[in-house]
Amino acid sequence: MLKHPTMWATAALIGLTSLCGSPRPRAALGEREIPPPAAHAVPRPLLADFNAGLEGRGVRREGRHADDQRVTTTWDQAVAFEGEGSLRIDYRLTPGGQSVAVETVRLEGRALPDDLYGFEFQARTDAPDAVELLIDLRERSGEIWQQATVFPARPQPGEWMRIPVVLDMLRLVTWTRENGRFDLDQVEGLDLVLSGARGADGPRSGSLWIDAFGPLDPWRTIGGTDHDGFHLLDLSGVFNSDAVAWKSNPLDGDFHTGEWQQRTLPAEHWPDAPVATYHGVPFAMPSVADGLNNHLRSQGQCLTGFAAGPYSAAYFLASGKFGDQAGDVTLYYADGTTTRAALDISDWSVGPTRGDQVAIRFPFTYHEHRTEPRMPMIYLQSIRLDPTRPLVGLRLPRRDYLKVFSITLARRDPPPAAGALHDRPLEEIDPRYRVVIPEELSFAEPARSAGVYGGYLARRNEEPVIDVPTLNGGLAFSIEGVQFPRHTLQWPRALLDNSDYPLGQIQIDARQAGHPILELVSSTCMTYTAPLEGHDGHPFKVYLSRVSPAALYEIGLEHYRWHEPGGGPTHVAYADGDGVTVAPLKEGAALPLPAEPWLLLWHADRKPDAFDAPMLLVLERKPERIEVARRMGSLGLNFRHAGTAGHVAVMPLHGIERIAAGVTADWAAGLPADVAQRCRAWAARLQRYPLEVTATPAPDEAAGRITFTEHFRYLDLASQWDVTPRSIAPVPPVAALARAHGYPVEWGAGLRPLDYATLWGPLVAAEGESASWSIPLPDYLERTLIPTNVTGDPFIEQRKQDLAGRLRNIPRRINSDNSGDSGAMKLYAPAHLIIGENAAIADYCRRVARNILNPDNIKVEKELQTGQFFLMDDRFWCADAAYDKEWAIGHMLQGLWQAAYHLDDTALLRENWDTIRGLYRYYQIIFDWPTASTYTMVTGQGANSDGIRFAWEGMLGMARMARMVGDEPTWRDVAARSALQMMNLYASWFAPQWAVAHDYTVAAGRRIPVSEAETGFAPDGWAETTGVGLAHDGDFFQVTHAFFMYHPDQLLYLHDYGLDEARLRPWLMERVPALHPNWDDGNVRSDGWYYGSSHSVAHLVVRSLLLHQPAEEVYAHLRRMLDDTRVLKEWYSPEGAASFALMAMVTGAAPLAAAPVGHYYVTRHDYDAAGGRQVLEMRRTRPGATELRVRCWGRVPRAVEVNGEPRQIDYDPASDYLRVPLTDDDGETARVVVQHGEGEP
Repeated sequence: MLKHPTMWATAALIGLTSLCGSPRPRAALGEREIPPPAAHAVPRPLLADFNAGLEGRGVRREGRHADDQRVTTTWDQAVAFEGEGSLRIDYRLTPGGQSVAVETVRLEGRALPDDLYGFEFQARTDAPDAVELLIDLRERSGEIWQQATVFPARPQPGEWMRIPVVLDMLRLVTWTRENGRFDLDQVEGLDLVLSGARGADGPRSGSLWIDAFGPLDPWRTIGGTDHDGFHLLDLSGVFNSDAVAWKSNPLDGDFHTGEWQQRTLPAEHWPDAPVATYHGVPFAMPSVADGLNNHLRSQGQCLTGFAAGPYSAAYFLASGKFGDQAGDVTLYYADGTTTRAALDISDWSVGPTRGDQVAIRFPFTYHEHRTEPRMPMIYLQSIRLDPTRPLVGLRLPRRDYLKVFSITLARRDPPPAAGALHDRPLEEIDPRYRVVIPEELSFAEPARSAGVYGGYLARRNEEPVIDVPTLNGGLAFSIEGVQFPRHTLQWPRALLDNSDYPLGQIQIDARQAGHPILELVSSTCMTYTAPLEGHDGHPFKVYLSRVSPAALYEIGLEHYRWHEPGGGPTHVAYADGDGVTVAPLKEGAALPLPAEPWLLLWHADRKPDAFDAPMLLVLERKPERIEVARRMGSLGLNFRHAGTAGHVAVMPLHGIERIAAGVTADWAAGLPADVAQRCRAWAARLQRYPLEVTATPAPDEAAGRITFTEHFRYLDLASQWDVTPRSIAPVPPVAALARAHGYPVEWGAGLRPLDYATLWGPLVAAEGESASWSIPLPDYLERTLIPTNVTGDPFIEQRKQDLAGRLRNIPRRINSDNSGDSGAMKLYAPAHLIIGENAAIADYCRRVARNILNPDNIKVEKELQTGQFFLMDDRFWCADAAYDKEWAIGHMLQGLWQAAYHLDDTALLRENWDTIRGLYRYYQIIFDWPTASTYTMVTGQGANSDGIRFAWEGMLGMARMARMVGDEPTWRDVAARSALQMMNLYASWFAPQWAVAHDYTVAAGRRIPVSEAETGFAPDGWAETTGVGLAHDGDFFQVTHAFFMYHPDQLLYLHDYGLDEARLRPWLMERVPALHPNWDDGNVRSDGWYYGSSHSVAHLVVRSLLLHQPAEEVYAHLRRMLDDTRVLKEWYSPEGAASFALMAMVTGAAPLAAAPVGHYYVTRHDYDAAGGRQVLEMRRTRPGATELRVRCWGRVPRAVEVNGEPRQIDYDPASDYLRVPLTDDDGETARVVVQHGEGEP
């Protein structure tokens, strides 16, 4: 748990220690090579005077909350791991609260040894469940590197435990980072950070002892035993985790190591012999007794001490958690050379897909106190060694999710043919892992989109990691293809027990010969291909499209079957020469060749309260025989062809609509004519399967609209039936959903609804290969809400002074990640309009902007499927994760615009324009067609509510910057994406109703009854496979995310499209107080954390700027947050966020000005509350006509003048806007004065 360092209460200043070492050049984290084992055979003293330096040290207390969290340190001569005593830390901590840092080791003016691998010490506690521990390494600059919870396992009370601190595993605390480089020369000390363990309301107290500080040798000495031509390594002394448990104590271990619900492998099915042989290779089997560790979480451990000698191969018993796990094993030979070879392990519950082989298969898994049918596996995998050189050591990959149970070295040559026997590094075996960044990387040209079918390549712990999901979504179903050709078309989480609803699958009689290949055809289409044993090429492939409601199979085999789990369909309909025949499915029966290229399958035996999803199959080639057969308890159809089967399209006939079982039961007597017509229509449409859509956007700024003309590319089937192909050109379903709820979408010629329900809305299409439609351009490309300097109101003047005091307290240093710093620019950059010019604030904004663009703080990232690069905040807390990039980049782009605009610094943008385009490039690559949105995950999966709103804000900032530097092509691209994103945001408010109407309600990752669905608020986000994830309103973030946290542009949009009164007023003023009565005091939990602070501030911002709640009432809520609330002591303080609330209170007390920042630089915005006089002074930056808009809060303006000349009052009571046109004739400056009236219009 990372905490803001300014909130820490430093409890003690203890300990002096001298370290040897000489100054040297700066070294980046992870760049050091591990020396061979001999270099660390004898650990040298490092902290020899640690104990003596501690005795008699006093305690220095710091921090505003010292009284709430008590920590005392003493020298305890009665307890020691070695020597004459140990450091004792007595604590009383608030659960889940702020951390307390105990300065354990101070280094006085000397550098650390050049080859230092890390520290280690011994720790003991009397209350292991009371405290969470972290290790901080401090630099003199104030930067802090942190290791997460230091106990590798929970010790017993009074038990000493070795705590290693590996420098390369430390993570930077982003709130303190400046330049992103780890500097061993600058390290000045080590802190032990204590935090009360979560899970209880009362304080946590206990004692902790630490002793025996010393250097950490990277090499762990292990033994081994010779066994029939093999050397079996003894890993028992280095095991660091427990994955196996007995039925009597299923919580003894945790295969998922605390990162998910507790699961363990059943010890009853563990080999009971000390040595077990798999695929001809013997392994030393770890003990699975309770309380013992039995495997290695692969964290880069260096192993030596076994019998050095020539070996031909190394064999591993291992398993992967959360997907396949792969990395390089580094091999150390006696001659001082090293090589690397790939260790490639399959997911624990999927089966072998990486060249490994199943060694142990368990019949079930312990899931907490119950069993689940998941059958986990431990695999045998192997790497080739050089038998001509003695092996003296090996280093495991840094893959925490890779779990190693046993290692065996083979003396035989050739070694047994078990596993893959890799002899090359991972990036040579699988080129996807190769990170090659061009020397000249430019972002001048637009990127092509990967949609939601992208993959992610990252470097974690200096090793490449790829993420290419195998569960992917189409318009009306998903495909799980992790073991393709074994796969299922399904509705994920569709049933109330949270299980998936299987629609069916096409099966073939061939074995998989390797890992399935996922290829991107376009941003809207991907393929799974299965290498098959005994077959050249790729004879089995499936196309999954975000444009078509069908999956298209390409079958280069003579035989396949349609299979539906759970009993299978009961009836089939097909065309005969005279109409349509309906037949029951009877095992062994043969069907005649259909007269048309389609068959419809359904269930007529479902219970009356159940539902059905009839499946349509459309064939390209005529089979010789269609036979009803039973497989795995289910009836299905076997198709046999004289040659290859060609293409087969499969789709749920009605999309995600659930057809009542009673309806399809009646079809047994005859297929209704409208259903038959639907089958024929789709059979014709699927003769041309859409592979790609290319949009040509045409923005019309004068009309305020943008037209999209979309052209489609198809794969044409060569049907052996007499069928006329029909091309269709659909539009994004979310556009149809938005239009159905009042969004001004205009259809072009020929567009009509197809009466088909996709996950994101109704399917609308035109006949032909193209379609045109238009939507509004965001007005906010040109305009944004400008803060106001309010005078003439004593209460507001006091709040303005409060704000000024907070803003003038400039952070001494840039104290956050790039996205956090840039988010604050919405506060600091326009502050001059309220509190006047302030050189310190302006300098801070410049430093933040320059720091955002500092090459040391930017990382190059690669989207795997297209091979394209984009830039990302390298200081972001989850910079190496596949999620939240749209969130971080949105902050950065909006923050850069805020800084450049309010500092009037276009040069900053010009100098760094290619870098800024590299950041924006993420939105070009990860942009989805059916939802018209960017996504949170590089790999698709989801688009989080808050993230896509920050992304939209970033797009608007990017558009304004493009105009500032004169980059019209980029502006046009941003105009199109921001228009689509705005439509998506509007549609999201109505997505819950769509989900309810189709009984597909998922919240917090689980299926919930329709009656529990929250339809009054925007959903938690869009989901690639389930449509939407609904807000779960018991979580305070889930009642806030759609306006978190300070979005001036979004507040204007919510008003302009009527969502403020229709949705937000009843939500904020009635629903939220009922759900969370203490919403405004910060004591509101979100997933166990106290997020109530900043989230409550977001509510105050909306109440001030959108709902015009009186400032006195809003301020009373703010005081409830700030005055002695629990959240102040336990979690993020609202003190920083309070400035946003104060700015909103001050600005909301005046008529709101939506200033044309695309044409003018605003130098002044004042409002005299006593006299009702509003003044804006602006300098023109771009020619052309525009207008200022003022929201008047229902008061009719009495007079308007521009540069001293009266103007006609153009006030619209419906929108509450006064519009003031501005043209080039107004000159280089414009001084607009509005005299506001009183009362209602």
